[in-house]
Amino acid sequence: MPTTDSPGDAGLGGAPDPGGDRARSASSASFQAHVRAARTEIEHQMDRARADFEEVTDRINARTGRNLLMAILIGLAVGAVVLGSLLFIKWLFLVFAVPVCLLGVFEFSRALQTAGRRVDVWPQIVAGAVIMLSAFFAGHLTHWALTFGAVTAVIVWRLLAQMVARDGRRYGEVLGDVLIAGFLPLYVPFLASTGYSAC
Repeated sequence: MPTTDSPGDAGLGGAPDPGGDRARSASSASFQAHVRAARTEIEHQMDRARADFEEVTDRINARTGRNLLMAILIGLAVGAVVLGSLLFIKWLFLVFAVPVCLLGVFEFSRALQTAGRRVDVWPQIVAGAVIMLSAFFAGHLTHWALTFGAVTAVIVWRLLAQMVARDGRRYGEVLGDVLIAGFLPLYVPFLASTGYSAC
């Protein structure tokens, strides 16, 4: 089969055949039109996918009440900072973990108060700070002793506050409040400080 540069494409006397040039230009124009059509189709599909993605994102945001994608990215960034500080710069983890832990104690205390429990917020925050800081600055035995002392202190505080209140609550309700008062410092600050002291 002759190529475009072969003598079969030339007319008499070696002159180029104008029909071959026209065929090549028509073939090139057809290829360019095909490329343009494919590009337009790809752009159309990308616009449709983007619109579908935005629609799904809007539905998720409406259901969750926040920008879920941004919340996930912020959570991953905070997790990377926590993990990096825990593995490489331990004192930086203390600077990060103590406020976050105390905020967790505050939020958990407020949620329990909303549920009808009597929780003393400030004694819980002080106990949480003692437990967290003892994990960093003291040994394991001291950490355990201070944790036991902090739990005992918040339980005694809750019992004294109940005796002063004299609001006629039943023993079962008071017992539930006392158990929650002892559980809260063990659940948030002690678990966080034990994770730190184990590293």
